[in-house]
Amino acid sequence: MDMHSSLQLVAVEEPVTMATPVMPVTMATPVMPVSGGETERRFGKLVSDQELQRLMDDRVPPETRRKIKWAAQLFETWRSDRNAAISAEEPGTENLSVIGPTLLQMTDDELNYSMARFVQEVHKKGERVTT
Repeated sequence: MDMHSSLQLVAVEEPVTMATPVMPVTMATPVMPVSGGETERRFGKLVSDQELQRLMDDRVPPETRRKIKWAAQLFETWRSDRNAAISAEEPGTENLSVIGPTLLQMTDDELNYSMARFVQEVHKKGERVTT
C-alpha cells in the first residue's frame, strides 16, 4: 500500500461571514492510520522543559557522567598546580604561560592550547615522570 494512500486528512472549515469576501479556507490535520481502522494524531504529547531536561540527562549513562566529572576535575587540578608552579617561578617554568580561565570559560583557542599541554603533562598516579 502506498504511504500517500494510507494517510487520511481531517478537514476543518473556517466559517465565512458576509464581511469576508474570500473563499473558505480548509485546514488539514494529518492523521496516521493505526491497525484496526483507528487513527492516531501525527504528533505526540507536549513535553515540559523539566521533562525535556530529564530526557536529555538520561541519555548520558551514569558511568559516563562520572568519568566526565572525574576528567574535568583532573583538568582543573592540573591547571591549578601548573599555574601555581609558574607563579612560584619553579625551575623549568621560565617560558611557560599560565592557563587562565576555567575549562568551561575557555575559548576554542584556549582549549586547544591547554588540552595539548594537559595530555603531555598528566600521568597516572604513582607513574614515574621522565622528562
